Amino acid sequence: MSFINVKIQEQQQQPEELQEEEEQEHEDSLSLCQRCKELDLDRIFNGPCLDLDPGSEMVLSLGVLDKDSRCGLCRFFYSMRRPSVTGETTGLYHLRKYRFDTYYHGWRLRDSTLWAVDAGSGCKDRKKWGGVAPSLPDLNDKPYLCFLPQSTQPRPYPERTLKGLPVSETYIFYPLLRYWINVCEGHPNCSYLNSDLGNSRSGPVIRGVDCTSRKIVDLQPGDKYIALSYVWGHKPLVENKGGRVLPTKVSKVIEDAMVVVKKLGYRYLWVDQYCINQHDDQDKHAQIKNMDRVYEGSHATIVAFSGLDSSSGLPGVSSTPRIPQPRFTGSRVTLVGFTPSITRPSSEASIWVKRGWTFQEAHLSRRLLIFTQEQVYFLCSRGWWVESCTPRRRMIGERNTSNGSKPFLHRAEAPMTLISPLTRSPVSKCESQLRVRITRLLDLIGGFTRRQLSFQLDALDAVRGLLSRVPVLSYWGIPVYDFRENRKGGFAVNASKADALFLEGLSWQPDGTATGADYLGRRTGFPSWSWLGWRILATFRHYRWPKKICSTVRVENNDGTLLSISNLVELYGAEVKRSRMLPERTTYLWLEGLVLGLGFQPGSRRHGGEMCFCLDHPLGCSDDVTEGSCAAKCDHVRVKVSFRMNVKGSEDMLKRTLKRKWTCLLIIESYTISTAIHDLLILDEGDDAAYCVGTFSLKDRASDRSILEKLKAKVPHEYRKVRIG
Repeated sequence: MSFINVKIQEQQQQPEELQEEEEQEHEDSLSLCQRCKELDLDRIFNGPCLDLDPGSEMVLSLGVLDKDSRCGLCRFFYSMRRPSVTGETTGLYHLRKYRFDTYYHGWRLRDSTLWAVDAGSGCKDRKKWGGVAPSLPDLNDKPYLCFLPQSTQPRPYPERTLKGLPVSETYIFYPLLRYWINVCEGHPNCSYLNSDLGNSRSGPVIRGVDCTSRKIVDLQPGDKYIALSYVWGHKPLVENKGGRVLPTKVSKVIEDAMVVVKKLGYRYLWVDQYCINQHDDQDKHAQIKNMDRVYEGSHATIVAFSGLDSSSGLPGVSSTPRIPQPRFTGSRVTLVGFTPSITRPSSEASIWVKRGWTFQEAHLSRRLLIFTQEQVYFLCSRGWWVESCTPRRRMIGERNTSNGSKPFLHRAEAPMTLISPLTRSPVSKCESQLRVRITRLLDLIGGFTRRQLSFQLDALDAVRGLLSRVPVLSYWGIPVYDFRENRKGGFAVNASKADALFLEGLSWQPDGTATGADYLGRRTGFPSWSWLGWRILATFRHYRWPKKICSTVRVENNDGTLLSISNLVELYGAEVKRSRMLPERTTYLWLEGLVLGLGFQPGSRRHGGEMCFCLDHPLGCSDDVTEGSCAAKCDHVRVKVSFRMNVKGSEDMLKRTLKRKWTCLLIIESYTISTAIHDLLILDEGDDAAYCVGTFSLKDRASDRSILEKLKAKVPHEYRKVRIG
């Protein structure tokens, strides 16, 4: 039976107050003004989809709209108003239809139309739009910025265009959610076996809450369970002191999640508060290490996207209402608001989006049910569906899975690789080339550093599951080498290439968008040369080839011996094969290369106000070179310096930074046709070890490739080993 037939039956069983609300709305919509009575709504909204160029077409001038109008259709149009594309503030509006492109097996299909109420006169002359062709700008600025005619046909797939579905404030249509999951189970990249992942016995036993008996049970291989991804917040934990039965009263989000699990036809819910024994440190540590397999092995993950803490319920499930969906019901057509992706305000207000642990939970889940204040979103490796429109064989944002491309993550495609239209995160396609794989890994790392952690020592554990599933070796989060298992079962690692990639990874920088408030200082327990060692937004440059290694790399082992990267891979081969990560033995590196003593200066406006290094004054500001005069005279020979701490956080800090002579270690050089780029680490040397506090790069111009020789003639330098922790 199609889900629409099911919907008709279930609507007949809805609570009486919901039916009365819909009947009252229908009566109000019959009070139309004279203009709206003369409109052929069926022709306007149920006509064929046109190949619109440049993507939109004006349908009707609406003039001035009044929110208190007695006309139900005018009030609906008022509720759907969008801001002006060109800044017009005339108070006039017009109805416009847009082409909504979809993709199916790599083909771009212009088979859908949606409607919006835009500000402005709606004149077809582009010159009156300031030269801007009308399009669909900022589709996700707020919920229900566009609308669709509601589906009334008893078939699951409209033939030509999207059709809308009503979204209740207090009721979720669970047959639609079940339909999403059933279709997704036929996707090859989403349908791997549970026994292959979370329920395998290579790790600790996974427990689940039996939503019927409220008992906490050990899950058996093959048991399907739903995981919950949410924010704890600062609410006190409702304890069960390690017992195997839930307390009588638990957090609202957990109660709502149990309702959803039962409504979807499943039995078990995994939730960290009770499926991890919070009173047994050994079990807690083992289960935390295994959380990546928990989410990867779950049949689906419920995401409490809008929850402030565990006391916030899932919108629409019990007592937490959702944002009302604009709706107009006429005699021949019903119009409903449509939100194709998570809105920007929802994303910015979501604490879940900002938390560190939820980043990995979402990436490793095979399918997500995202509960927001507007509607429920379904997301898997192929695309996504939304509650406010009918599903089709072509998912919204469907990606090409017919070309035989391998999934990026180790087991299957991650739903969050398609999260870009939902939260504007970077998306990279999976490719077989080493460069692309590393680039995708660096995108993940950059995304994770934008998240917050309640306990800073969780930094590596909160991303370990992702690092262990990418086809790139890493050491303390820094890329080392593309993992390749040879036919003999060993490992083929090119030592020089591994060193080159690792050294370039050490030159990561704070993101250019970071402000002073984003520089939160060191994260203890992690090396200063890794992004894990700093609470700052991190970014990596695109990896460049060819390279010249300028420093030898050795890793300090627990017993004090020094090992190369390739030696580490050979020594810990079994662990590397399983985890894709070199074991973190100590936080110390030994680098040997050219060491220069350099000074820095305040940056000019061209450098964004950051610290700079002046090639003509490599020892920094002196008595005869003031801060202002150097910026004026030497701007063309100054390069930006990226410190990992906020050196401009105080006047005293800035003065000490300017007066110091910093130890700078040349680690690697990259070459293009016209330029040579020299990467240096900025070190703060102590009695026992140095700490990496920043990086910068020097570029040789095509006409002058002797910049290092000129520097060595001006500043003290030597070749020596440096221990960096």
